[in-house]
Amino acid sequence: MKKKILPVLFVIVGLVLIVYPTLRDYYFDYQQQKIVAEWQKNLEEFSKLSLDDENSNNQSDINTNSNSMVTQPELKNEQDNKIKENPAIPQPDLTLEMEGILAIDKINLKVPILTGATEQNLNLAVASIANTGKPGEIGNYGIAGHRSRTYGLQFNRLDELAKGDRLVVETRGTSYTYLVTDSFIVQPEDIQALKNAGQKKMITLVTCDYSSKPYLRLIVQGELQS
Repeated sequence: MKKKILPVLFVIVGLVLIVYPTLRDYYFDYQQQKIVAEWQKNLEEFSKLSLDDENSNNQSDINTNSNSMVTQPELKNEQDNKIKENPAIPQPDLTLEMEGILAIDKINLKVPILTGATEQNLNLAVASIANTGKPGEIGNYGIAGHRSRTYGLQFNRLDELAKGDRLVVETRGTSYTYLVTDSFIVQPEDIQALKNAGQKKMITLVTCDYSSKPYLRLIVQGELQS
């Protein structure tokens, strides 16, 4: 009886090992979509509260003919309190710090940008690299991401980008469009691509290159569109 069970067990274990990476990738993709949806919902609710408060303040000024104004910090605190008090508004995951969304239409990618290229963040999404630039500013904004084995997930299709392709970074209320200027392969320890280049406003995407072992790094760079 045991001899008959063992082959079946080996087959089951083999199937699990084959299927697990794909299931894991789709799970992380599902988590990414949740993060993006939560981010966008909070922005929408915050915008509605801002508009409601602005209209309310304007109406109050008209009725009272007063020059009194609510200062920006006071308004923001009031809005934050309304968001916290309203259970219908999705609350952000405080364990994750999201600074924007990276959208690349050519490869059908829309993924959260988390702060800090930690193992947890890179498993869930892509992440900004510490001590690099900020979106839209002078400097070199570095973003790292895993080269998922599953087609279309994370930076799996990054090698398809070419000069002139668009990279869009969406932050709170602002969208920055970069145009790809170059792509190349470097050694894992080579960090020259992350350095600033004068007064340029750059973005650098970093992922693994699986064409050889040990794995190298695929770099895609772009500059902010004028």
